[in-house]
Amino acid sequence: MSKLRLSSLCGSIVVVLAGMGWLTVPHGFANAQQAIPAQSIETEQLNKAVQILTPHEGVDFGPFLNHLVDETKRNWYAQMPQEASAGLKGKVVVRFTIQKNGKLARTPMVESSSGNKQLDNATVSAIRASARFEQLPDAFKGPNIELRLNFLYNLPLP
Repeated sequence: MSKLRLSSLCGSIVVVLAGMGWLTVPHGFANAQQAIPAQSIETEQLNKAVQILTPHEGVDFGPFLNHLVDETKRNWYAQMPQEASAGLKGKVVVRFTIQKNGKLARTPMVESSSGNKQLDNATVSAIRASARFEQLPDAFKGPNIELRLNFLYNLPLP
């Protein structure tokens, strides 16, 4: 079972969901919420990492979303602009659609810009670098699923 741990690092709040794979560090991380009520403790915690915009028909997307968040985080850190490491603040909200086979349906769309092109581009690049994702769960009968991620650069979790 995952545990929530809060601590301070260089004046920034660090939130670790052990076993869930997301971390907020001084240069931020993807924070989000799932629009559908949680079905388990693990799903509730994952809801803080991804917002599913498509009705999910009661299908458990937990393992799929765990993998998506882990991959996106890894690629986001690799794309992190120098400005973010230097303390530049911003929030980027990105919306994207994943097809049943795990491919992106189209280029991720910046729904809300940070106001800084480097931060916005790093966010979109992280998602594109993470694709091809795992295939959507077999129990899900829809053709695709739409997701929203909030990327926080040097901002605390809301």
